[in-house]
Amino acid sequence: MADVRIAGNIIVLTSSVTLEELKRLEKHRPEALGIRNAKDEVIFRVGTGSNALNNNGASFCTATLDSRGLALITLTIPAGVTDAKLYFAETFGKAYAQFKQVEAGLAEATREVAAEIAEIMNDVQFSDGVAQAPNSADTEEE
Repeated sequence: MADVRIAGNIIVLTSSVTLEELKRLEKHRPEALGIRNAKDEVIFRVGTGSNALNNNGASFCTATLDSRGLALITLTIPAGVTDAKLYFAETFGKAYAQFKQVEAGLAEATREVAAEIAEIMNDVQFSDGVAQAPNSADTEEE
């Protein structure tokens, strides 16, 4: 599940999936990254490419530097804020709640995509001598 930490004047929101897994989901299972309303309109979307959290979505562009490589967003707490937890709750609370809703299904979607890709890769075979690029040493100039 998502993790929120405050360090000094920085809020760090860490996902339970890696940045690479999010990119793979964007490509293969984009519907797993959003929340839709009754009219089937996307009202919240998780993605990659920038560092943002707002009522429209969460966008990740960096990963933790540890071996896990989890996707993260860093947010700056403005000067003058005296209660960082209250600031986060009031400023990002709705977005965080929606992110948690999407996050709840990411592990399963990630496993499904990995299994689908593994199955497809298992179907692909290399064939000796067929469709190999010619070796430049084997070709003669005419």
